[in-house]
Amino acid sequence: MNEKRNLYIYIYIIVSLAVAIGIGFNINTVYADTGVDDTSNVVETSGEGIQGSATNSSDIISDSVSDTEAASESEAVPKDEALNNVASDSHDNEQSNSSLNSEEAVNSHITGWNKDATQQWIYLEKGVKVTYGFRLLDGAWYYFNGEGHLQTGFVTLGNITYLFDDNGIMVTGFHEENGRTYYLQADGAMAKSCTRLIGGYWYYFDADGIMQTGCFYLGEHAYCFDENGRMVTGWLRQDSNYRWFDSNGAMVTLNWKYIDGKWYYFDSDGFMTTGNVEVNGVRYQFDKTGAMVVGWYKNPDGSYRYYDASGRIVANDWKYIGGYWYHFDSNGIMQTGWLKSGSDYYYLNSSGIMVANNSLKIDGKWYDFNENGKLYSGAFAKGSAILSAVGWNLRAGYNWVINNIPYYRFYPDSSIRMNWFANYGFDNRYGNCYVMASCVTVMAKILGYDAYFVKGYVPNGNGYNAPHGWVEIVSDGTTYFLDPDFESTGWGNGYFRRYGERGTWRYADIYHRE
Repeated sequence: MNEKRNLYIYIYIIVSLAVAIGIGFNINTVYADTGVDDTSNVVETSGEGIQGSATNSSDIISDSVSDTEAASESEAVPKDEALNNVASDSHDNEQSNSSLNSEEAVNSHITGWNKDATQQWIYLEKGVKVTYGFRLLDGAWYYFNGEGHLQTGFVTLGNITYLFDDNGIMVTGFHEENGRTYYLQADGAMAKSCTRLIGGYWYYFDADGIMQTGCFYLGEHAYCFDENGRMVTGWLRQDSNYRWFDSNGAMVTLNWKYIDGKWYYFDSDGFMTTGNVEVNGVRYQFDKTGAMVVGWYKNPDGSYRYYDASGRIVANDWKYIGGYWYHFDSNGIMQTGWLKSGSDYYYLNSSGIMVANNSLKIDGKWYDFNENGKLYSGAFAKGSAILSAVGWNLRAGYNWVINNIPYYRFYPDSSIRMNWFANYGFDNRYGNCYVMASCVTVMAKILGYDAYFVKGYVPNGNGYNAPHGWVEIVSDGTTYFLDPDFESTGWGNGYFRRYGERGTWRYADIYHRE
């Protein structure tokens, strides 16, 4: 009896298990085959897809497929198929929202995209919603909040702001929105309150992450960013003037800058200076390009100034330039004409050059200047004294030379000029042809003749030419020569003769005339 009862119990257990297994198999079959008509116990994943995604729908579908376990278990509804389902019948949508317990049962093995009862996108990992975190899905980063909802737009986590597009994909690089430009770094963090080197250019982003343009101060220095947000370096033209920005972008103010071999100075506003400007108590000249002037500078009124190698103006001082002495007044203007310095007198010609070791006719009168440029009683003063004694005519002066300066041979340096020879003759009362000719030339100049001391050659009787000095006077367009040496040595009349006349020397190869 007991054995028979045990047998019945055993058969009952086997049948019960078989029925249970059959029911479970049918449920899985209904869920896996989404094409059947009876879906009353199935929660469909439905809703609109992520618009404007950089990842196409086929990529998202591939992300939604479950792992290898799903081959024997249930699969997630693909994202695009979920879209089709919800679009086909609003009644089905109501069904899917009506049974959360059924959804939890069905989704217990799903990995992939779905929409929850609020029609917001979620992501399931083996049936569990992803919450509070980033997920890298098919090469793109997404972020899900505490409820597991996919986030779009700006999201701030602590002090860091991220941006996710309409598909929830994290944005990197430049992004424009509402007329403002942002930059999202490679890790997605928005650049804020900082400069960033991007593509070889520096940019600045404010505390809200907005890219800045224009000029403004950052710390102690001003910077400028062009209309594209790129930091300016080098020259920048503004309002017909120029500013300079160093390689680090800092604008130069109240300072010098050496650019392409020239010096420039920039004022307190950073503008390049031009014209005559005082810097630290020293006056400098800057041309119209802003470059500091070095050397000669012609003022608008035609006067001249000179600036040394450091750019400082030469003022109230002498300056030796190009082999000549110049003098500049207290305003730095180059001087011409008579100049008194201490107890001495100097004369600066129309080019500003100091007359030295020479004689010059000034306002109809001759003056002598020594090798240092000082006015002194030289050859012209001495020649004037001789004429005062013999009479103010050239013949009398010519005769004085013939009778008072006997010939004395010596060979001076060829660079010696008229004044030296004339002084030698007036002081020593002897000399060679150069001395005699210079004394006559000085007296002729004093008397107003267009007279010149000449160096050249004449035949010496031995078959070659010898160096010689004589006087030339131009009168009424005719050139005459006077040769006191020729007459004093007994060759004949040497006063106002013409070249080529019979009884004169053959004068040739003139190489000096003054």
